Amino acid sequence: RQHLDEVHVLDVEQSEVLPLPEDYFDCITMLDVLEHLILPARVLRTVRRHLRRNGCILLSVPNVRHISVIGSLLLPGRRWTTDGEGLVTDAAHLRFFTVEDLMALLDETDFAVERPVIATHSDRRLPFLCRLVEHLRGMPGLGEARLDQLEMELSIFQYVLRARPRSGARHAPPPSLRLVPTQLPLFHE
Repeated sequence: RQHLDEVHVLDVEQSEVLPLPEDYFDCITMLDVLEHLILPARVLRTVRRHLRRNGCILLSVPNVRHISVIGSLLLPGRRWTTDGEGLVTDAAHLRFFTVEDLMALLDETDFAVERPVIATHSDRRLPFLCRLVEHLRGMPGLGEARLDQLEMELSIFQYVLRARPRSGARHAPPPSLRLVPTQLPLFHE
């Protein structure tokens, strides 16, 4: 309030309209927000009404398919925990997303994702990840292309993207990813 012209404090999940006109914003940022919402689709529909026709939203969500989560479920002596200290399994997270889940949510709420989607990733050569992928090799329904994609997805920590209100047909193609290394120590055996 000391530095801005206007400040509105409200629970976006309880408000179907914002205290500003529709078609108002050029850009709305929702960085690490969707995973904290009870009804993220409802919130996206609300903010969509307040975006200008050529406006955009900037989103980021952690990837629940990251090896740190999978490892906590598979390895003896580890357990699923919500004390992720701000990482994928943070105690305040109510929703968990894979890239498919995120794309479906945006499709359902009439947003078109701009390509490429930024994907922050950890090292794909982690011994545990390499062994897991090797054990999955030859499983029914997991050809080499799908296995390569899964190995990449297991290394992705977070998705960051820009989306715009869609005016055309639904069901966009899968996103193209631009991998950006993360410096976070996200999983150790």
